[in-house]
Amino acid sequence: MCNLPTGPHRKIAFLVPAGVVINHDRVVSYESSDRTRIIAARLNIGDTFVFESSLRLLRFEQLQCLNTYSTNIDEAVAALNDCDIAILRGSNYLHAQMDWGNLPQVVERSRVPVVAFGIGAQAPRYEPVNLSKVSVRFLTMIAERSHSIGCRGRFTASVLEDVGVKNVTPIGCPSLFRSNNAGLRISWPPEQAARVGFTLTRGFSPGYCDDVSAATACELSILKKLANQYDLYILSQGETEEKIFYYRAYERIDHAKKLMMETGWDLDSMPWLEDLYWRRMFFGVSPSDYEGMIKQLDFVLGYRLHGNLMALSLGLPAIYITYDSRTREMAEHFSIPHHDIMDRRPFSLRRFMRREIFAEFNERFALNYRIVRDFLEDNGISHGMTSE
Repeated sequence: MCNLPTGPHRKIAFLVPAGVVINHDRVVSYESSDRTRIIAARLNIGDTFVFESSLRLLRFEQLQCLNTYSTNIDEAVAALNDCDIAILRGSNYLHAQMDWGNLPQVVERSRVPVVAFGIGAQAPRYEPVNLSKVSVRFLTMIAERSHSIGCRGRFTASVLEDVGVKNVTPIGCPSLFRSNNAGLRISWPPEQAARVGFTLTRGFSPGYCDDVSAATACELSILKKLANQYDLYILSQGETEEKIFYYRAYERIDHAKKLMMETGWDLDSMPWLEDLYWRRMFFGVSPSDYEGMIKQLDFVLGYRLHGNLMALSLGLPAIYITYDSRTREMAEHFSIPHHDIMDRRPFSLRRFMRREIFAEFNERFALNYRIVRDFLEDNGISHGMTSE
């Protein structure tokens, strides 16, 4: 165990941040309110969920952010050396195409401890993941500078172990703990359910998805069932065409619909879906926006890794639709109810309407909370998580 600070860190560094930090530990995705710039931006809002959740759990006075590319390596090294510790934000870094920029050079020349906080492997299914020599060297460097690497779950741990990184702790994702509530419990089923949120992923990539056709068909089927039964809201986390609808960029709607058809989303032949897009589409520019929206719902389900975790962190039931290694690994690590797209049975919400469906999640939450707290302490990171 590293020496745990008695107070907040004077200064910490976050490697590969997401969004812009405001008010110490709150994050926004865009500083601009210009809808044209927001629609054009390619930032995944889920990354800001992880970043903000991580900041909210830690105790620090000042923050230094370093991206994968630094224009001046000497200045970046000096900035890093001025920090007590560096934390690599949780994300899907473990895949063959990962580009670390010159961040490994900066870290190698620095002398600060570096801790990975919830990193994960990316694959359509549980299978070997090829990592570049740069990734292996960088991950080995981080492992040597920390008590252990915090990873998403057992699959990611096995990927790291395969390249020789053995000091690994599966911790899930900081997003589940953003409310820092050690006594969190999910009550299910709701006595009355009227308003439901669906966390949308559209335009699946074969590199992310086990079966693109099955994932798309399953998603459309679930959306239609829910739209017929509930007051349904679609929660988008950054798809360009969905932002066009949300911001009422009328001059771009026709082109957006053509692009959506390429992903199996034919709004002209599905008027019920186009109606949802006009009346029930939600998009936010910060985690706080999504928190405010989700608090108005009775439960959430869908494909989005962090959108579902946001709901659970607020004590709201969420059901995963799993379609790749990330979503399966997260649902399994935290014992979250889920339906897999490769399941031969069609999705049926009725199957999930059992009172005991969140029993294992509730039983394991205190342990999962303690695992994250102990991970931070073992790595000498000052935090605000509570002791039982």
